[in-house]
Amino acid sequence: MIPATQRVAAVSPEVVDGYKRIRATAMDDVGSHRFLCEVVITAQLAALGHGNSFKVHARQLMANGLGKEALQKILVSGIGATLVIPQVAEILDWLDEAAAAL
Repeated sequence: MIPATQRVAAVSPEVVDGYKRIRATAMDDVGSHRFLCEVVITAQLAALGHGNSFKVHARQLMANGLGKEALQKILVSGIGATLVIPQVAEILDWLDEAAAAL
């Protein structure tokens, strides 16, 4: 799996450089809440169906101390509010794949 930024940079490195500057600015704005923002971004990627990007971010979260079980509970908490059960089942499969790659 090639991260999206690497794939796009192969075609247009300038676009990815601009994207990285935007993301750095956005994350600098959140200060001490950076980890929470990463959790939110990961959940947003899941809800939007971006499986590969979700896996990249989920692996980063788990590598930085968020347990797989905690991430499972966070993702399941969206059932009935922002997600339907089949989406969550697929997302949990993605999470298993991400954890296996650690």
